[in-house]
Amino acid sequence: MNHQVLRIVDANLNRATEGLRVAEDVCRYAWGNQGLASLLREARHKAFSIVDRGECMKARNVSTDVLAGADASRARSGEDLSDLVQANLKRAEEAFRVLAEVLRPHRPGAARAFEELRYQVYHLEQTALARRASRLPGGLYLILNAPSERFEKLAGEAVSAKVGVIQLRCKKTGDRVFLETACRLRSLIGDKGPLLIVNDRVDIALMSGAHGVHLGQDDAEASRARDLMGPGAIIGLSTHTIPQVRTANTLPVDYIGFGPVFEPFSKQDHERPTGIEALEEAVRVSCVPVIAIGGIGLEHARRLRATGCHGIASIGAVERAADPGGMIRAMNTAFLEGS
Repeated sequence: MNHQVLRIVDANLNRATEGLRVAEDVCRYAWGNQGLASLLREARHKAFSIVDRGECMKARNVSTDVLAGADASRARSGEDLSDLVQANLKRAEEAFRVLAEVLRPHRPGAARAFEELRYQVYHLEQTALARRASRLPGGLYLILNAPSERFEKLAGEAVSAKVGVIQLRCKKTGDRVFLETACRLRSLIGDKGPLLIVNDRVDIALMSGAHGVHLGQDDAEASRARDLMGPGAIIGLSTHTIPQVRTANTLPVDYIGFGPVFEPFSKQDHERPTGIEALEEAVRVSCVPVIAIGGIGLEHARRLRATGCHGIASIGAVERAADPGGMIRAMNTAFLEGS
């Protein structure tokens, strides 16, 4: 490559990696998001590995830069940290585009690598902003097994208690009953009630007007669900191990469920309980909010809040309670207020 090309590569490699470093440090030190910080660091290190930095630096000449200082003069007043992250990731995306275009005639392999990095940063930008402005309410995440005799009563109690999320599970019914139940629940919730998340079935979620879908490890791919449901839908994913949490960081999901943290009340064929320490690690590693699930009762709510998880899922503790409405309110309050 000639001197002019190397100079462009040097300048844009610096822009890209500096932008990634700013976003990485916000995620690491301000937001405490290990998952995002690690992915941003990996992207930065990959950028450095694609071209020979020493070769590029030989072409550097700041004194002849006709726009030297122009970037530094841009006003930053009034920006919060989310704005700062977005601005610096945009800077990295633009720089990777320049690198791909400039290198394509000379080093097509390197050009492709920078193009891949650009799309990777697009995803990280989307994830970072979604993480800071989560659309998933915290607190009790109520899972309803339907149909059951108390199904509508439990849903009504959840609405009255202002629970943020209800997930509908219909493991032992046909499709018609599942859809009818989902539509009935969506009508009961109305527009100001909890979010309705349908378990497993993207088609049922779409036809019932639910707010989103929760997928298991063996269900439809999250990327396919996102294509079908669009950017406004909420997509969750069950995870049971830290490697699965890391994989979820690369997927278009809005939250993950992690567990079972304890021995489940209502599920026989479950994974081995993870314990609280693994939940704490999942919270550190995950780019998106974490919902703890599995054997969680009122006595666990305050302790799990301290892990930093976004919410606690309950099935058995509510279904088995003599006063399910009281249990719903107690668990929600205990987690949100620590009381």
